[in-house]
Amino acid sequence: MHRAFPDVRFERYADDAVIHCRSFAEARAVLAALTSRHMASPSRSAFLSLRESSLA
Repeated sequence: MHRAFPDVRFERYADDAVIHCRSFAEARAVLAALTSRHMASPSRSAFLSLRESSLA
């Protein structure tokens, strides 16, 4: 992850991870890379925009 996306921060929580992307396009690129390496499942992955949510 760090070699392919050095500017993207992430945290691991047991079998899960939170990946902090700066844009939706960057998030899609990260998910595509992880999916192609069988490290993520698109059906079990979700995008959350903190700019648009009440969590910000």
